[in-house]
Amino acid sequence: MLLGPRVREGTHGYHVITPLVRTDGSTVLVDRGFIGKDFAEHHARDEEGEVQVLGMLRTSHKRNSFTPDNQPAEGKWYWADIDSMAESAGGEAAGVQPVFIEQIFDGHAGDAATYLSKGIPIGRSATVDVRNAHLSSTAKGTAKTTYAPAINWNAIHVSNGVRD
Repeated sequence: MLLGPRVREGTHGYHVITPLVRTDGSTVLVDRGFIGKDFAEHHARDEEGEVQVLGMLRTSHKRNSFTPDNQPAEGKWYWADIDSMAESAGGEAAGVQPVFIEQIFDGHAGDAATYLSKGIPIGRSATVDVRNAHLSSTAKGTAKTTYAPAINWNAIHVSNGVRD
C-alpha cells in the first residue's frame, strides 16, 4: 500500500505500508518509510525470510477537513485509517490485526540520501513528540495573577470617581 502523497525534504513521494506476517501467523501493518514518487511503481519489493523490524506503535492518523476520503478499492490511501487498511490487507479472516508500526530509521543523513536515490524506504526518526502545554499554562497563570489585581484596582477607583 502507498500512503500519500507526502513530501520529505522537498522530495514528493509516498509512505510504503507492508503487511508483515509474524512467526505466530498473525499479520501487522508496517510503515516501512518514505520513498520518492519515481519509485512508487516498484514499492512492492518483498523481503524474503526472517526480518526484524524496529519501530513504534501508532494509532490511526487524524483526518482533517482537507484530506480526501481513502479509496481502498483503487489502492489510494491519503491518511492512515488502520482498521480499513487491515481490512484491505485481508482482514480478520486472514489474521491481519489492526496494528500499525512505523519503522525507525537509525542511520545518518548520508544514508538517507543514498536510500532515497535507490528507492529504499526511509523510516521515521527515533524521536517521541510529546506535547508540553505546561509552559503555556504557566505563562497564562502568571499573567492572570500579575494583571488581575491591577485591573481590579483600576476598576474600583474609576467606579468610585477617584482619579489620580
